[in-house]
Amino acid sequence: MISGALQLCVPSYALRLLRRFGVQRVGWFLVIAFSALALAHLIDPLKSASAGPAPGLTLDPMYAIASVLLLIGMGHIEGLFSERVRVQQQEKRMHSDWQEQIEEKTASCQELLQVIGRLRQEKETLRESEALYRFLFVENPQPMWIFDLRSLRLLNLNNAALQLYGFSQQEWANLTASELFAPAAAAAFRRDVAKPCSGPRFRGRWQHRRRDRTLIDVELTAVDLKYSGSPARLILATDASQQHQRELEIAQAHKMEIIAHLADRFSHHFNNILTVIDGHVNLLLHKPLGPSTIEQIKQISLAANRATGLSRQLVAAGGRQVVQMELLGLNSILHDLNPMLGRLVGESIALKDSYAARLPAILADVGVLEHIIVNLVLNARNAMPSGGTLTLKTSVVCRDRREASGEQPGRAEFICFSVADTGCGIAPEAQAHLFEPFSTTAENSKGIGLGLASVYGAVKQHSGWIEFSTEVGVGTEFRLFFPAASPAALAAQKQTRPAATVARETILLVEGEARARGLACCVLSRYGYHVIEADSAATALLLFEGEAEKIALLLLDLRLPDGIPGVALAKHLRKTRPDLKVLYTSDCEPTAEGHEPALVEGLEFIPKPYSPAKLLQAVQGCLGKTR
Repeated sequence: MISGALQLCVPSYALRLLRRFGVQRVGWFLVIAFSALALAHLIDPLKSASAGPAPGLTLDPMYAIASVLLLIGMGHIEGLFSERVRVQQQEKRMHSDWQEQIEEKTASCQELLQVIGRLRQEKETLRESEALYRFLFVENPQPMWIFDLRSLRLLNLNNAALQLYGFSQQEWANLTASELFAPAAAAAFRRDVAKPCSGPRFRGRWQHRRRDRTLIDVELTAVDLKYSGSPARLILATDASQQHQRELEIAQAHKMEIIAHLADRFSHHFNNILTVIDGHVNLLLHKPLGPSTIEQIKQISLAANRATGLSRQLVAAGGRQVVQMELLGLNSILHDLNPMLGRLVGESIALKDSYAARLPAILADVGVLEHIIVNLVLNARNAMPSGGTLTLKTSVVCRDRREASGEQPGRAEFICFSVADTGCGIAPEAQAHLFEPFSTTAENSKGIGLGLASVYGAVKQHSGWIEFSTEVGVGTEFRLFFPAASPAALAAQKQTRPAATVARETILLVEGEARARGLACCVLSRYGYHVIEADSAATALLLFEGEAEKIALLLLDLRLPDGIPGVALAKHLRKTRPDLKVLYTSDCEPTAEGHEPALVEGLEFIPKPYSPAKLLQAVQGCLGKTR
């Protein structure tokens, strides 16, 4: 019974194991256990054949022991797999915990990645902001610097400030803001620092000192700020020196224009008076007079000629003298003048020259050019009272056309003529007014200050300019630049004037100045010309209507008292008489009258004041021309 009970427990325990652990885990053990029981029961029919007194009593204990062993094995199997299941469940729980932790860490990592992304973006923004700061401050063309409001120590500056003041970064770090100001302005600057400046404020114009100790005018704009946690002030400095220089140049140009206008108006009336004086003097000299009277008349003529030269210098200073442009070789002019220049400078001054070979021609008036050369040589001679060396030099240079008369930009050839002396030099206070009329470095009794002024105006009238360098006690050099003649001017051939005829024609004389008109009429009538006088354009029109066929020459001033330009009158009369010849007179250049170039191009012209001989020569030359 015990053996049977134990054997019955085996299947039930096996079923329990199957339900609990499944066939895959305990199936193999149950198959072995039941196979062992089945084998024992297969040998059960042989017990009857077994020898011994009680064979059944021998197998039952064996079944019982086998059943107990099976039950013990199944218990061990249950314990083993129970532990394994527990471990697996624990692993699952741990895996689940780990998964949750991984998900939490992943979420944290994603947040960290987002933070890193934001930090990278902020870093890029900071980099861009730094680059923008560098552009707006360090590389800004506006000079800027920052200083501490308490110690006045300079904290930072940009490259433009370094260039403006000339200091290096290391030198700048050792400076204070007050050291940038001129000594006279340093105390005022310290008082200005005490005034708050919450927003951008203009702080006026100050004098600053550069590294080389030169003073510059700057306009300051300031604003207070925090720099490295300390109160500081940002300064924007604008160099006002160039603006001041431009203002001075504009004022100088305006002043020279006013002087030129006054000189022009003055010479117009003064030359008419001188023309009358000189003309009548020349007429008197052709009459029989006593020796003393002739000498007095010659002195009057000499004084009138000197006054005429003074008037021409004044007109030249304004750049409005009459010029007759022609192709000239500067070297040839200098060679021709060399003997006279040697006599002018005297034996105590060594005259040297250095002329460039194959110097291009220039368009110039030969008389004006000689006047320029003589004035500069005389000016150099006066600067060397104890003797020295005077050097004349010519050369060809290439310069920007903007430097000459505001022409179109581009490189062009210019002829440079320089006059260098080893004299006393020019004082700094006189250099700013060197080319102004009546400004002179000589004693009052030795000069009236029109020499350099007339040279300046004459060179400007030739589309050139003047440069000079000087040092007190060492000498001075003036450099004159004239544009080289264009290929078109070089290709044009000078036409030779035909010989003057001795015809006696009728001349319509239109002159507003009565004395000048009377002199011209006297001179022309004396040589057999029939002169019809008119004092205005209106009178000339009336007289021309009645005598149009007889009039061979129209002699008129470019300026007429009734406001009608002489060119306009001549153009109107030529509509009736296209073959009418015209001779203009004036005391200033025709192009300065405001006429169109087409009207004055190729005109016949005689400048005032003129002598009777020059007037007669001009009339004969004009009437002798074939149209």
